[in-house]
Amino acid sequence: WRNGKLTQRWFFDSDSSANRSDTGQGCHNLRVGDVDADGYDEIVYGSCTIDHNGKGLYNTKLQHGDALHLSDMDPDRTGLEVWQVHEDYKTNGGIVASFRDAKDGTIIKEYTGSADNGRGMAAPVVSGKRGWQMWSSKTTGLIDISGNTVSSTRPSSINFGIWWDGDLLRELEDSIYITKYGGNTLLTASGCASNNSTKSTPCLTADIFGDWREELILRNNDNTALYIYTTTAATAYRLYTLMHDPIYRMSVASENVAYNQPPEPGIYINYDMTLPEVNPAIQYYDGTVNDICSQSVCRSRPVNSSVKVMADRSFVLPVRFNGMSKSISIYDCSGKMIKRAIVKKDAVNLRKDFGLSNAMYIVKVDAVSENLIK
Repeated sequence: WRNGKLTQRWFFDSDSSANRSDTGQGCHNLRVGDVDADGYDEIVYGSCTIDHNGKGLYNTKLQHGDALHLSDMDPDRTGLEVWQVHEDYKTNGGIVASFRDAKDGTIIKEYTGSADNGRGMAAPVVSGKRGWQMWSSKTTGLIDISGNTVSSTRPSSINFGIWWDGDLLRELEDSIYITKYGGNTLLTASGCASNNSTKSTPCLTADIFGDWREELILRNNDNTALYIYTTTAATAYRLYTLMHDPIYRMSVASENVAYNQPPEPGIYINYDMTLPEVNPAIQYYDGTVNDICSQSVCRSRPVNSSVKVMADRSFVLPVRFNGMSKSISIYDCSGKMIKRAIVKKDAVNLRKDFGLSNAMYIVKVDAVSENLIK
């Protein structure tokens, strides 16, 4: 995004000569995150990963799969890991699932089989077991990060995970039900329906209310409403909202890309995690800016408020300044002044009038004496 418009920086085509080996390596979903710790995000496209510069970062050559999961699943390994299922067992050496280092594609564990493996899931579901657990439709039981079988009984569903009750383990979401691994059904969303036929996925799961537990969004049976379900369980743990984690936030954005997959954070969450996690690098404006109104809030009626203004939305200045020269001070959301200007117009658009990129800004307006201008 530059100068008010999107500009293509690169284009990755697996059918080009430079990327031909990446043909057929994609999943029916993707993940985005800084897998190589260089400060830039990569696209985990499936068995291949695309670097931030548009070039291939690595390729496991294990080919296509329906599902993949990216997170810090093994706290004793540096960085992130990927759990992926594979369909092309006939041409990839018989591999139906793999657990790999997200940075360079090093295979930590792989699993063989003789059938299309269409479903796979990873989540911390067993208390007392360090690291996440993994399972799929064509692997046996519940597997830990070392490749050991934790239990011969895998979870009842291979679909979505959701942090719902008060502990740090993740619950299972499938169709209109939330269940505990080895336990009871915690929620039945009566009157609602899931999506995508046999895949039985929700409209969305995400920490949209900000308490680190996740909400479940479903449509009702006659498609006339969306229902948002939130937990009522108390918790002894205080975590920052998951939406502050960039990998989680981007996985929410890609949740409905192709085959729906649950969002996952880039930090290790489990019963044995270190609390609290590092403070997110997010700044808030804690002051008050008066005498400004946003058109979307008050249109032409001025009010005294601390409304924040988006750069691409025009806003009307208080009518008491009409026809006068006005001093406009523009701040970012940390309270740092980034621009000051004198205008005579009574409506302003920060992007069009001052060339600011689209973001949220704080604006303060004062009358200016004509003698001062002269």
